[in-house]
Amino acid sequence: MAKSAGYDWKEEDKPAKKKLHHLEVSRGKNRGFIVTHHFQTGGMHFHEPEDHVFGESEGQDMLDHVAKHMQVEHPGEEGE
Repeated sequence: MAKSAGYDWKEEDKPAKKKLHHLEVSRGKNRGFIVTHHFQTGGMHFHEPEDHVFGESEGQDMLDHVAKHMQVEHPGEEGE
């Protein structure tokens, strides 16, 4: 029976968890919004930025999304 080669993972070899560094909000071509998540990178691992697209009528959803990821408490539409 043949043995398979194994690899002893070292802690620095494991992919780093994504950690949000900052968000960027820009206007989309559809008059909506694009929220781009930029992540901290560590060592040899890189995480591509992620875009989240919100339509023209989804302004409140975009604000809720940003508040959630930036850990900002806000009353939202219901608490005003």
